[in-house]
Amino acid sequence: MPDGAVRDVSATPGRGYYALPCVHPDGSSVIFHGGTCEFSRIWRTDLDTGISTPLTSNAVVACSASYSADGEYITYCADDVSNHKPYTMEKAVHAFPGTGIYFGGAPYWMGVFVMKADGTDVRQLTSGRYSDMRPAFSPDGKTIVFLRHPRTPGALRTMWQISVNGRESPQPLIIDVSVGRPWYSTDGISIYFFTEVNGRNTLAVIPSQGGPWQPLANDTLGDWSHGPYCDPDGKHLWYHCGINGSSICRLPLEGGDPVMLEPPGFSEKSCAHPSISRNNVVAFDWLEYAQKKKNVVPRK
Repeated sequence: MPDGAVRDVSATPGRGYYALPCVHPDGSSVIFHGGTCEFSRIWRTDLDTGISTPLTSNAVVACSASYSADGEYITYCADDVSNHKPYTMEKAVHAFPGTGIYFGGAPYWMGVFVMKADGTDVRQLTSGRYSDMRPAFSPDGKTIVFLRHPRTPGALRTMWQISVNGRESPQPLIIDVSVGRPWYSTDGISIYFFTEVNGRNTLAVIPSQGGPWQPLANDTLGDWSHGPYCDPDGKHLWYHCGINGSSICRLPLEGGDPVMLEPPGFSEKSCAHPSISRNNVVAFDWLEYAQKKKNVVPRK
């Protein structure tokens, strides 16, 4: 919170597994996915009341939710009736130790969906034998960028865009390298993401209409960088990087050194996936079983 307090906003604090939070643009709520022993669901926690509400049913796996810039809509991914038995969160913890659990325990085919912020008016935008993940709205709310993985040996995790109206087929943006977590710039001109450059996962940028991409030259902190999220001020990227585990960082887009930011009480814990509202509420997650390792030298 802006006053420095850290609050657990999980649906069942102290129990279950919850991940990939996205704070509402005005800082009033946080959405995320997860559960205890059922299928992963999309949840919303109201920050005034602390009440958590499920926005999707427990009949399918749902994950990777994010708000539109006006906070009126949510995009997320859900099991596309793939005829594969989805993993419950309880089983997924054991089946996918590490980062695999971040995607709700759904190892096969997922589609991109949109709904109103109250969980109504659900529409499916993509389908097929793909695992579509990490969708994000353009600032004008007309387009969604997402990752696509066909779940075949050696296949790349590629970047695509689709119109929110659902009347056009998805269009590829990057298909020649594997990429992670795309997010639009505040002005909608660019899309930030991460990919491997010289053996290191590095923040990068591509024009939102497609074209050549390039790594960010000042992404030099830690052993790797993941999960960029553009600050509403348009001047910074929030992300997490490898420093003795996983640490929350902020990178100035106009140049200069990135800065590591530790939430109070989390100096020895691996924190990840930050997002920030206009009034400086920051949401993040942390892995209880992935404490930071000692004696690891940060990359200069």
